[in-house]
Amino acid sequence: TRYGVGRKRPDLVARFGLESCPVVMTTGRIELESAERNKGFDEVLEALPLIAEAAPDIKYLVMGDGDGQGALAEKAQALNVSERVIFCGYVAEQDKADYYRLADVVAMPGSNPLFDRYPFRFAFLEPLACGIPVVASKLEDPSEQNDPAARALLIQVDPASREDIARGVIE
Repeated sequence: TRYGVGRKRPDLVARFGLESCPVVMTTGRIELESAERNKGFDEVLEALPLIAEAAPDIKYLVMGDGDGQGALAEKAQALNVSERVIFCGYVAEQDKADYYRLADVVAMPGSNPLFDRYPFRFAFLEPLACGIPVVASKLEDPSEQNDPAARALLIQVDPASREDIARGVIE
């Protein structure tokens, strides 16, 4: 009941400087070494320069915290996209829907085989319930690949391809 289509909360838009710009988001714990890090943070950062070619004012909102945030910030700096990246930190369960509504797309193209690519995971369903499209890795399980509902649910991309991730986000 907390989720659903709604307006962007003006105080959050102002806090993060998201007025009049498209927003791509990834959510999860940001760890240096874990399956959580494999949700697609690195992959989206690497695709961000290509995304910016189509959306010059794009912002990348990272929802979550963890000991890997510094490494992601360094990577953003090295890729010359740090001015586009916003780390909003931990978000309480009761506020998650409002944060999802800040995004125009949630991108979680995890490339590690340890990352569960199940299409009906909560991390996908929550933004979808808010009316936000989700970019995810191509489905691998044959039963899901042939399930029309699973195929229609997500914008599927090759997580090893910056170009395909950018295409999915722009789409």
